[in-house]
Amino acid sequence: MKNPNKKMTGKELLIEWESFCNNPKASGKKLHVKTGYISESGKITYEDTKEFNRALAIAKNEQEIQKRNIINKIEKNKSRNNNINFPIERKSSSVINNGYSQKRNINIRPRLRGKELLEYLDKNKFTDEISKKKLKKFMLETGYSIPFKKLTEKEIYYFYSAFLDAEDKFRNDEDNKRISKIGSKYIKTKIDNSVFNISKIDPPKANGKTFVYLIRDGKNGAIKIGMSNNVQKRMTSIINEYFVWPVELVFYFPFLNRGDAERMESALHRKYDRCRSYAYATQSGQTSKEWFDLSQNQVNEITEILKNSNSEAKSKSTKTNFDSSNLVAIAFLIIPGILAAIALFPLTIFAFVFWVFSKFYWKWSK
Repeated sequence: MKNPNKKMTGKELLIEWESFCNNPKASGKKLHVKTGYISESGKITYEDTKEFNRALAIAKNEQEIQKRNIINKIEKNKSRNNNINFPIERKSSSVINNGYSQKRNINIRPRLRGKELLEYLDKNKFTDEISKKKLKKFMLETGYSIPFKKLTEKEIYYFYSAFLDAEDKFRNDEDNKRISKIGSKYIKTKIDNSVFNISKIDPPKANGKTFVYLIRDGKNGAIKIGMSNNVQKRMTSIINEYFVWPVELVFYFPFLNRGDAERMESALHRKYDRCRSYAYATQSGQTSKEWFDLSQNQVNEITEILKNSNSEAKSKSTKTNFDSSNLVAIAFLIIPGILAAIALFPLTIFAFVFWVFSKFYWKWSK
């Protein structure tokens, strides 16, 4: 049995629904009781909810049709009277505050360079000892960061690079140079040893070999050490798997044997275990252990290790492999020996049997 109270429809139902949406402490059960969509037992059933949603959808549809009819009438009468005002629903301040937030207007400032950048930083007393929050403010004002977005290592790299280039060009007095200070020395060493100094390269074509690759996070600069038969396809899967974009290939090295590539990958993971970055996880929530916070010197060290591994493999192969002339000479020595052993085998057995028989014969004769 349904509630005998009259069920609200149309405009009345919409008014109650809007007041419910604008009040975060409102109760859904009270809404059903007030609008009449509740059973006599006092419980909200599936059928009550279904009926309420259907009535609400019909009321919204009717409201849209009324608005369209008003707009069509105004367009018809535009030529006759341009001062016709039609009703527009305006939300109150409480609706704006408690409802959906308004769209943010992003104002990206033009990027300052050279003398303008130095003058602004000097005027606002910029030093490297400031917090990341203040650094973000400086970068927003100078156009090196985007509002309402997280600050990335690549943006910091470009900002510091522009700052150091401007100092080199427009500060002639060595004593006045900010580089002479401890903070700017730290900036210079950080920029000079940044992984963003390494230029990205194009991925190789799949040719049946296994590649050990170094892939860089284009925003935060972390390096992924991994292996794959198809590096280009793997880069696409990394974007979808770790939600990282852009990804940039820094270095790759081919291995003929997949086992050698796996051993090299695990050896590099062990060597740089202290530099692991646990900030990357897959879609399933599993934390990846293949991302590393490396410097430019460490990346160069890895490339040298990979190149030297190829030369070591070649030297091992030259030690174990034989020339064709050596194989022929060894065959000429081994084959006659094998034939002689086969020919003398019956004679050896006969001599052994004769020796055993003679030994027992002399025992029995005594």
